[in-house]
Amino acid sequence: LVVRGHTDDRATRNNIYSSNWELSAARAASCLRYVLKKSGISSKRVKAVGYAGTKPLVPNTSDRNRAINRRVEFYYQPPSDRW
Repeated sequence: LVVRGHTDDRATRNNIYSSNWELSAARAASCLRYVLKKSGISSKRVKAVGYAGTKPLVPNTSDRNRAINRRVEFYYQPPSDRW
């Protein structure tokens, strides 16, 4: 399981995260922590990734679009015989 955190293109406005990279990684890690707590998935089979604002779904041209770009994505890849 890969959890990907994203932000919009605006700089963070708080004292907790000094960059969108940190914010997006924290979003992903927080979601991943919840999944691990509620599931039987091994922690050896998961990772959290922060993309900041580098992969927007829509242009950051309005508040609505920025809200869409602030997201977390979950990708599941079934086990392979090679691993």
